[in-house]
Amino acid sequence: MKNRRFTRTLAVALSAAVCVTAAMPAVPVQAQKKAKTVTLVYSVCDAEKWVIEPTAFTVSADLDKQYADLTGYTDTSKVPTMLDATIAANAAVAGTDDFGFKAGDGYITAAFGKETGSVGYYINDAQDDGQGNYYGLTTELKDGDEIRFFFYQDTESWSDKYVFFDKTSVNAKAGTEETLTASYFGFDENWLPVKSPAAGLDVTFDGEKIGTTDENGNVTFTVEDKGLVSAKGTVSGSSIAMPYCVVNTGKIKWTVSADVTDFEADSAELALMDQNFDPGIKTDAKIKVKKISGDKCISVSKDGKIVVKKGTAAGKYSAKVKVTAKGDASHAKAVKKIKITVVVK
Repeated sequence: MKNRRFTRTLAVALSAAVCVTAAMPAVPVQAQKKAKTVTLVYSVCDAEKWVIEPTAFTVSADLDKQYADLTGYTDTSKVPTMLDATIAANAAVAGTDDFGFKAGDGYITAAFGKETGSVGYYINDAQDDGQGNYYGLTTELKDGDEIRFFFYQDTESWSDKYVFFDKTSVNAKAGTEETLTASYFGFDENWLPVKSPAAGLDVTFDGEKIGTTDENGNVTFTVEDKGLVSAKGTVSGSSIAMPYCVVNTGKIKWTVSADVTDFEADSAELALMDQNFDPGIKTDAKIKVKKISGDKCISVSKDGKIVVKKGTAAGKYSAKVKVTAKGDASHAKAVKKIKITVVVK
């Protein structure tokens, strides 16, 4: 298999999200220094074509305000949302003028220059948070999220199938074999999602066919270089939203994130003892957490917990901590700095 050129340059994949640097117009993602940002992966497909290959964007929470006159919609969140991410992706494709994204009243009526509301999107291969809350433009995002946006081809019965691989990135040596499993979501008689194998799809590497998924949705191929694996075809006679997996042959940089950075402590309890809080650091790597600045009443324990010192008076306190994800044979070291805020009441 020859090494072909990409329309965009694939970079090193994150452990939980593919990182791809796009050769496209710069996007103003942080006009205000205080706006919170996240780095995520966004892709867009239309039929059997990538409008945006899996691409990493750093998105700030104020994009909806910056582009309100163009999009017709804003949100009230102080953290980046699906709306902010979709604005960044649209601006990357069409520039920062009238880039063809409309979302009046929170419903998309045009995206990526195409006048249609027949679109869908999944976040981390899911339509909801697992508790019945469906994702929408106001859904808040976090570092490492992967968003797949697609255009429905069947605009009458909406029968398109969302297909996904079991892995969105792999790191392998040239000459080794990799196996991917393609599945799709359908619905049962109660409209509950059902996962099934996506058989009979043509699997491609940089656009060149390398195999076909079997009855279990599996395909095995030999890694020859880094690139983008995808699939096209139909499932049960329906068009699909194309899956992807980025193949890397170098070291992958770990992804590190924290679920919670704002905490509330009880002054009555602090009169008796320290209070510990778990920031919910997410990574597959071995980590070291260290305080690098901030109020003296906040420290970090050996197991990465945030500790508020006994006797701390009521008030608002903050600190910055550094999370270091240690490298290994296939992963590069990663460092994430997190601001912690504690309100003592």
